[in-house]
Amino acid sequence: MSGHTSNPGMMLEGWAAVLQPFLRKHILVSTFLNNLYLCWMLKRFQFALRYLKYWLKAKTKTESDFVNELINDVFKSKQQYYDFKEIEGIRSALKKNYSTIKITDFGAGSTINSSSERKVSDIATHSAKSPRIGQIMFRLVNKFQPKTMLELGTSLGVSACYQIGANKSAQFTTLEGCPETAKIARKVLSKFNADHTVIKVGDFKKTLPEFLHSQPHLDYVFFDGNHQKDATVKYFHQCLEKSHKDSIFIFDDIHWSKGMEEAWHQIKSHPSVTITIDIFWVGIVFFQKNHPVSHFTIK
Repeated sequence: MSGHTSNPGMMLEGWAAVLQPFLRKHILVSTFLNNLYLCWMLKRFQFALRYLKYWLKAKTKTESDFVNELINDVFKSKQQYYDFKEIEGIRSALKKNYSTIKITDFGAGSTINSSSERKVSDIATHSAKSPRIGQIMFRLVNKFQPKTMLELGTSLGVSACYQIGANKSAQFTTLEGCPETAKIARKVLSKFNADHTVIKVGDFKKTLPEFLHSQPHLDYVFFDGNHQKDATVKYFHQCLEKSHKDSIFIFDDIHWSKGMEEAWHQIKSHPSVTITIDIFWVGIVFFQKNHPVSHFTIK
């Protein structure tokens, strides 16, 4: 008898590859397999298990009219916008940019490449928000039309394009810790005709308080700059002071690690929070006072 022990990760990858062609017509199942396979490609089997747990819990409809409207208008909408094609063209160009830049990382780093130098193509492929998440943010901004918008973590500027594209008249500020990626982001935003976007470069410990001090309130915040529990909770509390009943907070990678899941749990439990929506890759927070406290996990 062979002493070989099967590798659960290889088994996961193998089953996903075998089953996917037969289930491609079933959209939800195909999406499940694609995302489960992506989790494994990120070389984090525990991450794949978190996705499986999420999928088993997630629903496609709720008892909340407000959330069901978001499901139809934001999460499941198939409506395409001209900006989508333009932004994905920018992403494709970045994926073909093989120049190397020096990375200044104040956060939890990359799960793909922990080197202090990375190719732009590598960042565009592994770190930029996916088209699906970008389009969800676009539709969310398009629906609620926030006027004062903040992004923590510019990276190459792809996610900023999706958010700005839905409301070009908004005041959009994005904070980035790495000067080299910020340079590329400025070029990307200029190409997207979003030169009015303000990019502040430096450690969030300094740039975030400075920005918040200059603002009377925040309508919308996308947290994507530091995937560590303590930092995420701290940034939440800092921005919370400028929130109001119609503010929207989006947190990236809420299942990225055990610490991030703990941070998400703390955020959900805050007394100011009334609605949270978990779509695995991001978590969305609302503060509407006319809605009972509810937490949803949506496919």
